[in-house]
Amino acid sequence: MNSKGCGAHRSSQHIHTVNVFAKFALGQVEREHDTMPFVAGQCALVGKPVAPVSEFTGGDDAGNSHELLHDVHERLHPIDALQFAKDVEPYKLFFLEDVLAPEDIGWFKTIRQQSATPLAMGELFNNPHEWRGLITEHLIDFVRTHISQIGGITPARNLAIFAGTFGVRTAWHGPGDTSPVGHAANLHLDVWAPNFGIQEWYQPSKLEYEMFPGLPQVRKGYLYPNDNPGLGIDIDEQLAARYPCEEIVEKWTQTRLPDGSPARP
Repeated sequence: MNSKGCGAHRSSQHIHTVNVFAKFALGQVEREHDTMPFVAGQCALVGKPVAPVSEFTGGDDAGNSHELLHDVHERLHPIDALQFAKDVEPYKLFFLEDVLAPEDIGWFKTIRQQSATPLAMGELFNNPHEWRGLITEHLIDFVRTHISQIGGITPARNLAIFAGTFGVRTAWHGPGDTSPVGHAANLHLDVWAPNFGIQEWYQPSKLEYEMFPGLPQVRKGYLYPNDNPGLGIDIDEQLAARYPCEEIVEKWTQTRLPDGSPARP
């Protein structure tokens, strides 16, 4: 069990060099040191308070004083991803996430041969053919599938058992656009799985807690389920009716390169 420090787990945006990555991570520690939502540990540990950034040593000691996670979001070309995985080794990341796109997973073997940085992959996966080889060949350390995208709780349970056989831990996809029900499902799988690794989490608003009674609570860095039936979560339909969904285009999905051509969000 590793319960020290905090994990800076954010989409990379344009963070493609180690120096920029380090500065970004330091900024996250400073801004969120009281409620950081991504932390390594057991029993669904998701946000242990950490020291102010003034106590963060940085440099080669960064990974010893705080757990750092980094999401590349599949934005690098494979050869650049290989170099980045090697460059961040001094920071001793808890894991490097989505360093390759699903269509480039053949490069994982090359990265593994040249870098000791722990790797997490899977939020865009849909079926066992995509993760089977990565797990059986020990090419990743954490599997990060989106529970509903792979078919729900039963397929996710089967995946966790399969991954555990090869020493791969779970790190279910849990961003802010996962529904409260989805987060509750993630947590139930977390407290069951012997090979639980880490849980991505967001900070629900007060309105969300009112609209979805039973939404998991974070207390002193730990995410707790409740004793209610099923996933332990409900919905206040009358309250929800007062806040209809809006048809919008998420700006972060409209990422463009300098010449205007589309890029991975």
